[in-house]
Amino acid sequence: MQRYILVFLAVFTLTPLVGQEYSLSSYKMTVSGTSTIHDWTSTVTDVKAEAKLLWDQNRLKAIEALEVKVRSESIISGKGSVMDNKTWTALKKDEYPNIIFKLKKAAISPDNPFKVTAFGNLSIAGSTRAVELEAEGVLSGNGLPTFTGQYRLLMSDFGIDPPTALMGSLQTGDEITIDFEVVFSKSNPSLGLLKK
Repeated sequence: MQRYILVFLAVFTLTPLVGQEYSLSSYKMTVSGTSTIHDWTSTVTDVKAEAKLLWDQNRLKAIEALEVKVRSESIISGKGSVMDNKTWTALKKDEYPNIIFKLKKAAISPDNPFKVTAFGNLSIAGSTRAVELEAEGVLSGNGLPTFTGQYRLLMSDFGIDPPTALMGSLQTGDEITIDFEVVFSKSNPSLGLLKK
């Protein structure tokens, strides 16, 4: 009997931890910037994401995979169709309907809240660049991981001309800021983003 217990313990301790698949449960995401007339903020209304997260005793050990898709046409300004159409045209929404982030690797501080630095590729309007995103995560009481963060980028880095309006008298600034709060839950069923 003792031999069987020892064999079980040996197998258990040698079995590697396996990441679990998660998909987006809820989110808040905005895109904001400046212009020659006023600052502006748009709300993102369609985000999909999947991740493979590795936990050890409620501590995040690794992010083995992550893909985030934002539908370009879901970025809504609240200022009317003129600004929205300018935004969608700048993003080349017909040719590139999604903004996509794909993780390559992540560095994690395992405390709760934990710090995450995600290195990956961000594709916008047909241009892809390597980026470094930082977020703070926490495992809530109901066991759902929540990540919040902010990322600044230059539109020109992705070959995007900052939109103009009112015959050029309104010129948006080159820098935009993305603020996000995303909550994940275990995938069932998976969206399939990680299986492509």
